Amino acid sequence: MIGDGLSSALDAIQADRGGGDRPAAVVLLSDGRDSGSTIPPESAAARAAELGVFVYTVTIGEAPTTSPGTSVPTGATSGSSADVLGEMATQTGAESFTTSTSDQLTEVYDTLGSRLSTELAIDESAGPFVVAAVAMLFAATGLLLVGNRDPYA
Repeated sequence: MIGDGLSSALDAIQADRGGGDRPAAVVLLSDGRDSGSTIPPESAAARAAELGVFVYTVTIGEAPTTSPGTSVPTGATSGSSADVLGEMATQTGAESFTTSTSDQLTEVYDTLGSRLSTELAIDESAGPFVVAAVAMLFAATGLLLVGNRDPYA
């Protein structure tokens, strides 16, 4: 259900954008086997590219392999390609990752977190929230310093 999942994420992004064109990205985790999507993954990826949404894909485990003598990957539905997630990422200008251990998955999350925080830059509407966060940080620091005084000193 790779195509259906991506389509649902794109619906949510469009609703959040409200007609605007703020930058957006999707991180899609899967075993790489599309099982019964009503929306073909290729169509969902084309829609993401049209909307300017990067689709970073993470294959957990081994990517599906093609059975000898067929073009259908083992464990995939007819019409799927051996690297549907990789193709989706490429089509949307993003990257595809494959992990087989929890350490590798953590590494991918670290990489994506750093990359997305710079690529999806904060726009000016977030400015008041940043100022409020800094003000609360100073207030919390002040309370911490005042609150830690020894009352018997």
